[in-house]
Amino acid sequence: MLAPKGPYQRDAQPVSFRIFEVVDCKAAMQPMSLTGGTDKYCLAAQPIVTERDVRGAQDSMDGSNRPVLNLYFTLKVGERLRAETQRINYEHAVRGDHGKLAIVIEGKLVSAPELYGPVADTVAISGFTREEAKNLAARLNLQPH
Repeated sequence: MLAPKGPYQRDAQPVSFRIFEVVDCKAAMQPMSLTGGTDKYCLAAQPIVTERDVRGAQDSMDGSNRPVLNLYFTLKVGERLRAETQRINYEHAVRGDHGKLAIVIEGKLVSAPELYGPVADTVAISGFTREEAKNLAARLNLQPH
């Protein structure tokens, strides 16, 4: 069987993974384009979590039979993620809109979901093929925890 091609192919190397807060663009910021789209987003200077915070990853299928990458964080990281997403939700509720997170894999913005509530120690990310989700999970699990 041939190894899958593309940005998420399994090559026995850990994967770079970051979750950032999407922020309002300022003059000196360089927005990132969403992979496969034209939407552009500015990201906070520091990520909320990185691949080092992932204690486990697993591919699965969601209720609509679409591939999903499930990420599991430690309790401490989950508490940090919950605090940050609660803050983001509150700040955006005051403005009358929804905050967003940016999911960056291998330096590419792959998703910018809206927040509708706090996120804690488990995150499910869709938008991958089954093979991509499987390979990303395997590569994230290579990280030293």
